[in-house]
Amino acid sequence: MKIRQYAPLLVACYSTALGAQTANMAKMVGTWSGPLVTDALRASITLAVAIDGGKPSITTTIIARDRTIVDKADSVVMAGDSLRFGNNIAGSRAHFAAALRDGVLEGTITALNGVEVAASGVWRAKPVVRAAKPSVVGSMQRQVLDAVWVAIDERYGNFACKRVDWNTVGKVFSGKVGTGTDDSTLFATVSAMLGTLNDNHVSVRTGDRVFRSGTYGASRAGEFSLDVVAKRYVRGVFTYEIDSSAHYGWLAGSVGYVHFESFRGITATADAMDSAIEYFKGAHGLVIDVRDNRGGSDLAALQVLNRIADKRRPYMSTRARALSTHDSYLSPHHYSLDPSGVVTFPGPVIVLTNRRTISAAENLLLGIRTIPNAMIVGDISAGAFSDVTRETLPNGWVLAYPLNTATDADGRCWEGLGVAPDIRAINEPAAVAGGKDSVLELALAVLAARSRP
Repeated sequence: MKIRQYAPLLVACYSTALGAQTANMAKMVGTWSGPLVTDALRASITLAVAIDGGKPSITTTIIARDRTIVDKADSVVMAGDSLRFGNNIAGSRAHFAAALRDGVLEGTITALNGVEVAASGVWRAKPVVRAAKPSVVGSMQRQVLDAVWVAIDERYGNFACKRVDWNTVGKVFSGKVGTGTDDSTLFATVSAMLGTLNDNHVSVRTGDRVFRSGTYGASRAGEFSLDVVAKRYVRGVFTYEIDSSAHYGWLAGSVGYVHFESFRGITATADAMDSAIEYFKGAHGLVIDVRDNRGGSDLAALQVLNRIADKRRPYMSTRARALSTHDSYLSPHHYSLDPSGVVTFPGPVIVLTNRRTISAAENLLLGIRTIPNAMIVGDISAGAFSDVTRETLPNGWVLAYPLNTATDADGRCWEGLGVAPDIRAINEPAAVAGGKDSVLELALAVLAARSRP
């Protein structure tokens, strides 16, 4: 029998198989969205899945730390209920894989730098269904409250060190919002619910209102003034390194002074510290001031630590929360001081803090606590160490919360507590307004006492 006799049968079988495969693909066509977590960061991922000319096509949108990356995926393969594709994300090659289970795509991601694995993690995406416009105001208000509760429940990183029963909190506040709830009452209810977390990195923001959970919002303004330091205490030139937000100059008693407003670029911070250390050759001591420091990059803060450290020491670990239970986490990322290859300051160091020392500046304090010739003078820090993500609520408000948790070298969590100083001292705003910085004067007196035989 010639092969042309089988042709109709082959075509029928191929058409049946193609139809079945297309039907399987069709189950995934549409928009899918959800969280993505690796051992390095937390993000949100959105997939736009289509069938283009009979072939599967995927466009991904990834939002991580206020950065948005949109890319057309390649190497897309759909087979049955499984899905594979590749992406180039911020210079790294990423491989995605997922399986469709109960209408949800659950999968893994592996990011490569060359052939080395840079990060690995998990992701989950649900189909995005365009919701009908609420018929009454109260239904939208309830959507907002529920969206806040779910975001914290599924993605908040600090449950491991906070003894908050979030299920019970949800029950307490769920009855406070309903049909007819006005906007002000909703904001107050959301704020009160988030307030139970006592976390300065948790906030909700509208156009003209902001609520921050924790103690930062209640901290006193006016306890520190760089202008007072510059006018009364700095001797001579006061240099400002713009890209690193650093000021440095000489104080009385041959003491160097560096203030960081925040920790910006890694290279800029390293360069600023190198310049300051060269400038302060022969200094009897060094004051590093992180009062009112708004945080920023932990790796930038590490450049400061490396230049006052005596040897390599672990000082902090961070862990991104996984997507399952409150206490499930991915592999930790460890931070260590490493003075090798840089010029270090050999003398005693005092770091000044206050209640507005927050985030990356507090992670610097965890490192300071491990350095023998360094000490902390001032007030307890704000108590917010982890990284923050943001998402938009159904009514346009913006919710922010930590995506991971941080611990010191001994595994202790300081979230909500802050780092206590070795010597506690607080400026009165009235005294600062009068041109006096008692905390800085105490630091100078301590350095002078330590230098005496």
